[in-house]
This record gives sequence, structure tokens and C-alpha cells, in this order.
Amino acid sequence: MKLGLLRTLAVLLLFVPLACSPHAYVPDRTLATGNAAVQAPLPPLLLTTPHTVLWMSTPGAGRPPTRLASTGARLRLEVRDPVVRGGYVQVLLKGGMAVEGYARVQDLGVCACVAGPLGANGYVGAGNLVRLGGALHAGSVAIADQALVRVRPWVEGKPWGHEYARIPVVGDLSREHVCAALPPRRHAGTDADPLIGDALGEPDLEDFPKDAVYVDIPAGVTLTLRDRPDGAPLLTREAEPYGFVLVRMSQQHTATGDWDHVAVGGGPYVLGWMPSRPAQAPMEGGMGILGALVGGVLGSKDAVPFSLATKHLQRFPLRVLPASSAIQQFGQVFATLSRDGWARAGDVRDGWQYVWVAVDNDVLVEGWVRPEALREAPGHPSAP
Repeated sequence: MKLGLLRTLAVLLLFVPLACSPHAYVPDRTLATGNAAVQAPLPPLLLTTPHTVLWMSTPGAGRPPTRLASTGARLRLEVRDPVVRGGYVQVLLKGGMAVEGYARVQDLGVCACVAGPLGANGYVGAGNLVRLGGALHAGSVAIADQALVRVRPWVEGKPWGHEYARIPVVGDLSREHVCAALPPRRHAGTDADPLIGDALGEPDLEDFPKDAVYVDIPAGVTLTLRDRPDGAPLLTREAEPYGFVLVRMSQQHTATGDWDHVAVGGGPYVLGWMPSRPAQAPMEGGMGILGALVGGVLGSKDAVPFSLATKHLQRFPLRVLPASSAIQQFGQVFATLSRDGWARAGDVRDGWQYVWVAVDNDVLVEGWVRPEALREAPGHPSAP
């Protein structure tokens, strides 16, 4: 119980920086190369990397690179043009804003809705985002992702986020295992689901069969994960000051003793074997009222989006941009608001004002609007 409390406090202290950190590695693979066409029909595509940048044109298209938007992860998109040019494909995002631009194919993936093995030593949970390693072929989707595993959470002089190992997880998901719609987030900090979330790189027991259990690795213990009982090492996870947890899927008795088949990582997971350890004792409760409070604050729909509250953008006055407003670059409309949004107002040139606009925390766009389209933001000063 003491270990669980210490881990909970560590998650709380580190939640803000971890929540903004990318949760998966961008593998050096693409859906297609050169000017090849994407195979169709593809499963529903999602952005899998936070802060993906959408551009107005592909590299080498004869126009200076123009940044249109930065995004969050888990955003549903449509492929507008199935031809991949220079590793980019034209996409349309829909939500608080409809935004069109070019995204790197490396940032695209699918969501698994059925938990199960992936490749030789991989496992995906329901709702895990996985990157594409190839297009749809013969009813399956080739996946080339990396399981993010916290190897050493405290290294003197290093910030958090630099101590994570990315372990290759490669395999195929059949079409029926891929989500047709994005599932709701779990652990949102509500009374019904009070956990804020697990630390980055930690497993979630809900991703596994009902007979799976958490196993504690105590402080000071180094874990060596093997490909089979007494087999070759797959992963070495250094000792941690508060210990860590993994999930035991099954057990096996051999001539050398009892072994646990375990999952390590934050989803997708790496599967491997270790000498058996006792299951974690049940823990009571979750984050309770505190989790509901923090989850409610972070999820408020009326708050100014985080992307407009950075130190750089706080220098500019805050405005309201009404629904149906259009944002453009080089005279071309690329984004239209579906509902009222927030804007930071920048320079005015030739009758147009440069703005950074967000409706929620999904997408931040930048471009030009007519100054008269902007309205005062109630409760916010008109000058920075």
C-alpha cells in the first residue's frame, strides 16, 4: 500500500509534463514512398503523435514551407488525396475546426479495439494507438510501432522523458481488430472512473484478460525480460527509486523454476518472461475526489486551450473568433470553425490580421483573418 501511495504521488507530481510528452516513437517507416498511391480502403486513420505539424504543401512543391497547424494525438482524419508525395499525404481533420493540410505519413496510425498479441513479442490493448507499417493488405493492417517502456525514471541531470526505451513491436492487425470509431478515453478523472491515468510507460490492467494481475517490482530491483524461460534478454529495465509495476499474463513451470509471462510498457506492450514474483496485493480506492477535481479542471470545455497559453502567445491579446470563420494562407482557406473559438491576435498587414486559433486542445492553427471578424474575449483584458 505504501508503494502504491508513493507511486500515486509521483504520478501527480509529474502529470503535467508527462501529459504533454509524446507517448510513442516515430518509426522510420512510411505507408508508401515516392509518389505511390495509398492502398484503399484504409481503416479509420488517426494522428498518433502529439503536436504533429500540418503544412500547406509538400516538401519540394515549389512553395516555401508554410506551417498551418499543430495537433494533438488521437484525432480522426480523412485522406483527401491518396497519393503520397515526399512522405506526406493530404488530410482533413474534423472537430471544433475543419482543417486541411499535409501530414507526414509517419504520424498516421490506427486504433486497436480488440486486445491481443501483436507479432512475436508484442501486445495491444483496446484503445491503443499503433503506427502504420504498411497499407491495408488482404484484410490486415501492417503495424510498425514501438512500445514505450520506462527504463530509468531518475538520472541525475536528465529531464523526464529522456529515460524511455522504445522497443520494436511489429506485426499485423486484422481489419476486425481495428476501431471503426475512436473509443472514449479511460481514466478521465470522473467519479465513475476516478484514476487520472497511469504514468507514462506503465501498463493498464484494463487492457488485459480478467485473470491478469499486477506484479510489483520493488525499489532497487533491476528487471531482465527474456524472450522465453531461460531465454535471451529482450529488455533490461533499471532499478527505480519507487519501484514499478508490470502485468502477469500467465505462468509456466520449468526445470529451472517457475516463470511469469509478463507485459511491460504503456501500450502497445512488450511481452516477455521473468522468474515468478508474487502478485500485487489489492489496493483500495483510486484518486477519488482529487482525481475528479484534477480531471475536471483539465477537461473543462470553457477554458482557454492550453496551446494558446504558452509564454510566446501570451504576449498577444486574446479574442473570440465566431463559428463559421475561415482562416487562410496565401489567399487559400484551409480551416473553418465549427463553433466559436479563441484567438491570439498578431500583426495587421494589408487589411488582414495574423492569428493563432484554437477551439479546444485538439488543433492550433495559424493564419490570416479580417480584423473585424475578431470579438472581445469576455473576462480577458484587451491588451497583453
